[in-house]
Amino acid sequence: MLGPLGANRIPCSPRAPLQARIVSEVKSTRRLILAESSIALLEGVGPKRAAIFEAAGLHSIRDLLYHLPSRYEDWRDIEAIRDAAPGATVTIVGELSAMSSRPMPRAFRRRLVTARLTDSAGDQIRVVWFNLPSYMHEKL
Repeated sequence: MLGPLGANRIPCSPRAPLQARIVSEVKSTRRLILAESSIALLEGVGPKRAAIFEAAGLHSIRDLLYHLPSRYEDWRDIEAIRDAAPGATVTIVGELSAMSSRPMPRAFRRRLVTARLTDSAGDQIRVVWFNLPSYMHEKL
């Protein structure tokens, strides 16, 4: 009795052709890219994006790798409120309380949110968020 596949057909795994195709694609796309190579050789970088990189002064892979941020903020050092200097950027851990929200003057649908932050020593500081999205207000 012949099955649904017929007399000449041999059942095979449907994954076998796909696996062979993927392996052949991987083998065909391997190439050596040096640090001095053009950014346009990278996968996903077309002519438009390459032009954007060129306009920013990034011509090679090396330029792209050494294009570092203009500043780095380390948020790991936690300070007490009493040690924070005016105008300094610091990381303070505490508990938020007395949150209030009001519309910003002359700004359609923008909110001004204020709260009190109390650290572990009991010191307090007033914090302000300008144009805080409503979903963030619910998470605070």
